[in-house]
Amino acid sequence: MKIILSDLKTHLLTIEQNYDKLDKIKKEFNFSKNKLNIEVFYGDVIKGHLGCSISTIKMYESINPPCLCLEDDCAITEHYKNEFDVPDNADAIYLGTSIWGAVNGQTDKYNFDIKKYNDEFYKINGMCSTHAILFLNNNFLSHLNKIGKSYNMQSTVPFDYLMCQEQFKFNIYGVAKPMFYQKGRNRDATSYYLENFYKGKYL
Repeated sequence: MKIILSDLKTHLLTIEQNYDKLDKIKKEFNFSKNKLNIEVFYGDVIKGHLGCSISTIKMYESINPPCLCLEDDCAITEHYKNEFDVPDNADAIYLGTSIWGAVNGQTDKYNFDIKKYNDEFYKINGMCSTHAILFLNNNFLSHLNKIGKSYNMQSTVPFDYLMCQEQFKFNIYGVAKPMFYQKGRNRDATSYYLENFYKGKYL
């Protein structure tokens, strides 16, 4: 299945107070080789992981696949492509990767499972990452929205943890080399190549 990102809506999660960050990311994406069709989604201003979780849930409830969802701290890597082929059975593609995972009830570095599909994609289970996800249909998304409806303001569990626990139920893939990474303290963790993990190479 061929994907052309510039033909899809790109939903960018941010908060109104981050106008400086928003301007920078819009410029970066709009002046990239292929412009992304950005639609801004303003999340709730709540401290800690709860604000990100609640905002992510609300954004997911508002979107219609196929579409790309980005967080406002991400940037394009040298591996970014506007056009590429994805597995025909894919429900979602993680265009941003992470070294963090959660399987068997424990969150830790490299604690996730992958299975090689081809040189470009790996089927993933348990990888924590929400900064760049391409939703291709409603299968995974509808399931996440059901989980989101029961998420509450007292939750101590980040929503990305709940998301990664559900990956095995669907056809969820990650790119061998990330197209997007998170700036700041998560840069190294989100610039990681899944193909290196597959080969047993670690940061």
